[in-house]
Amino acid sequence: MLTTTCSIDSGDAPRIDVWYGARQRFGARGRPIRWINVLGNVSAAYGLHDVRWVLNDDPREMPAALGPGAYRLHAAGDFNIEFDADRLAPGDNRLTIRAIDTRGAVAETGIVLEWVEAGDEALPRTIDWSDYDRLDEVGQVLDGVWRLEGPRLRCPVMAYDRCFAIGDLHWRDYEVLTDFVVHAYNDDPLARVLPSMGSMVALLLRGQGNVDWHDLVPYRGYYPYGMLVEHIHNPELPDNPVYQLVGTDDVTLASVRDVPPVVTERAYRIRARVYTDDNDVSWYQAKFWPLDADEPKAWMLESIGGEGSLTRGSVVLIAHQADVSFGPTSITPL
Repeated sequence: MLTTTCSIDSGDAPRIDVWYGARQRFGARGRPIRWINVLGNVSAAYGLHDVRWVLNDDPREMPAALGPGAYRLHAAGDFNIEFDADRLAPGDNRLTIRAIDTRGAVAETGIVLEWVEAGDEALPRTIDWSDYDRLDEVGQVLDGVWRLEGPRLRCPVMAYDRCFAIGDLHWRDYEVLTDFVVHAYNDDPLARVLPSMGSMVALLLRGQGNVDWHDLVPYRGYYPYGMLVEHIHNPELPDNPVYQLVGTDDVTLASVRDVPPVVTERAYRIRARVYTDDNDVSWYQAKFWPLDADEPKAWMLESIGGEGSLTRGSVVLIAHQADVSFGPTSITPL
C-alpha cells in the first residue's frame, strides 16, 4: 500500500489502512454478489474532515461513509467502499482513496482492483482453507476482518453481519457441508438489541449481496435472499430458538428449541441444501450436530422458500456478533 501525504506535519497526517492489500482480485472464482467491496479503516490524530474515493478516470469523487455504527461499519473510521461490479473493466482498475484531516493534511492511497473475466463458477467446490494464502482466491469478503488460520477461516472481531461469499450469482440447487466453532459470543448489551438481536452463526443460501433500503452506502438491506440457516444465541430472550430457517422478509419458517446449546470452542457441523422440485418450488433442508458425534439421519429443519425469495445465488458464511471460525467446506450440485 502506497501512501502520500501533504507537507502539513506529515507525520500526523491521516492514516489509511486497506485491510486486504494494495492489490485485490475479483471475478476469478465467480461473481458471488453484485457488488465490489473494499474494506479498511481511516484514522487521524487531529480528526477527519473528509474521506473520498475515485475509480479509474471517473471525474466524480464519491464520499466514503465511516463508522462507528450499529450496522456494517463497526469501529470508528471503518469504511466499506461498495459499488457495482459492472463498473470494473477487465484487467487492472485503480481505486484512489483520499483522506483530509481538520487541519487540511491529506493522505492518499491507490490500490489496484483486478477484474478477471473467468465466467460462472462451476460446482462442485471443495475448500480446504490451508490451501490458500489469500481470501480472494476463494471468494469475496463483504464485511469484517477475516483471516486464514491453517485449515480454518476465522472472523475474530465481533460485530454486525461479518460476511464471506463463495460461488456465483447463477448457482441454483446445491448442498453445503461445513463446520463451525464459536470461540466467543459478544456479551456487550448493545449486541443483544436492535439491529443485532444477539449472536448468530449462519449460512445464507442463494445470496446476491446487500440491497438499497435507505439510500445509504454501504447498503443496509439484507434481503431478499433464498434462506438463512442459522444458530442464534441471545440469553435476553427466554423463548429463543437455537436453530432456525429464516426466509426473506425476516420470516421464521422452521425452528427447534429442544436441543442442547452450542458450546464455545466445540466444533459443530452444518449440512444445508436447497433444491427446486418439479413444480418450481424451492425446498430448504438443514441439520446441525457436534462434529464428534454421528450425523443424524433426519433433517432437523425443512421449509419451502418464502414469497419473494431469490431462486439463484451464492453461499455466504456469516459470523454475527460472535468470534467464529469455519472449517473445510464443500458445495455440491443437486
